[in-house]
Amino acid sequence: MSIVLASLLAVSAPQESPSQVVWKWRPGDTNCILRQDVGGGRLFDIGMSPGIEDVGFKIVDTRARTREAKPLKGIDVTFLPGGTAKLDGYLDSNKTPIGRNVWVFLGPDGPARLAGASGVTVSQSEVGSMEIAIQSPGAAIDAVRACADQRLKEWGVDAVALRALSVRPTPATPTEKWFSWSDYPDREKIYKNDIEVVARLDVAADGSVLKCTVVNRPPKEFIPAACNALMRNAKFNPARDAQGQSVAAPFLFQVVFAAYYI
Repeated sequence: MSIVLASLLAVSAPQESPSQVVWKWRPGDTNCILRQDVGGGRLFDIGMSPGIEDVGFKIVDTRARTREAKPLKGIDVTFLPGGTAKLDGYLDSNKTPIGRNVWVFLGPDGPARLAGASGVTVSQSEVGSMEIAIQSPGAAIDAVRACADQRLKEWGVDAVALRALSVRPTPATPTEKWFSWSDYPDREKIYKNDIEVVARLDVAADGSVLKCTVVNRPPKEFIPAACNALMRNAKFNPARDAQGQSVAAPFLFQVVFAAYYI
C-alpha cells in the first residue's frame, strides 16, 4: 500500500458567479480547486488544501504522458506580466482525462504574481516548455481562498486564528513513516479507488497530539485506521503565536490509502 500526502485535490462545488464563468469547480469534499480549459489539450487548475498550503496551480497536459511520479526542482515560471521565479513542483499522471500533471508550488509571493497575470510560461528539463494564457486568475484565487476558509470552518478550525500564528505546527518526524502497509484496515476487502482521509490533529503547546478527528467522509473503517496510526506515530514541533510563545493549534493531514500497492 502506498500512503501519500495529497496536495491539490477536489472540492464540493459552490455556486458559480458570472465573474467565474470561465472557471469550473472540481467535484469532491476536501480541497478547493477551480479549472479552466486553456485550449490545446491543456487544463489549468488553481487550488489549495485548506489549512495546509497556500494557492498553487497545476497544468493537466493531455498531449503528454509520464510513467512515474517525481518531484520537480528549479521550474522557471514566468508570469506575464510579473517576472520570473524559480519554483518547485511535482510531476505525475492524470487518469481523467489521460495525460500528465505538472504541479507548481507558488510559495509566499507567487499567488500575487499569478493574480495579475494574463498567462504563464513554465519551463523545466523534465517537462519542456509550456506557455499558457489564462483568464481572471485573480477572481479564481479569491474564490479558492474563500472556499478554503469555509471548509476550515466546517472542519472546526478558525482560519483567522490559524493565519495569525507566526509558526504553525510542523512534523518533527518524517510523515512517510507515520503509516505502513499494515495500517490498511482490511486487506481482504480491497477498494477499487484510493481512499482519501483528512484528519484534524489537535496539537498541544508541547507538540504532543491530544486528539485526532477525521473531517471528511471515508468508509467508516478508515477512520480508526488513520487516527490510530496518527496518534501513535505523529510527532510535532509546536505552533508559535505572534509573540513567539508555544501554543496549541490544529494541524490538518491528508493521507491516501492506495489499495493497488497491497
